[in-house]
Amino acid sequence: MKRLLRFIVLPALVLLVPVFAAPDHISGPPFRMRIVDARTRQGVPGVTVTSDNGLVCSSNVLGDVRWTETSVVGRKVRFRLRDPETASEKAMVQATSGGYQEIVLQP
Repeated sequence: MKRLLRFIVLPALVLLVPVFAAPDHISGPPFRMRIVDARTRQGVPGVTVTSDNGLVCSSNVLGDVRWTETSVVGRKVRFRLRDPETASEKAMVQATSGGYQEIVLQP
């Protein structure tokens, strides 16, 4: 029984603990983006923003989107933006904790 514990259970715990202990969200300030209209420079609400790894958010009434997921922050991310009134657009952004990026939607 001690042998089973030593050679199977303990190594399994050592491998699984980091997976379950890793946070889904960053501990610092989120990466923020603002979606603005090219003509008015006003925020565009209701834009669906999808990251290259499939995370989906929508812009709020001011056109703001906040990303707190660790899989998005700390790297270059390709976002797809879909607005009901305009065509789909893509943007490549360096997403950093506390960073900010304004993305202009073309008509």
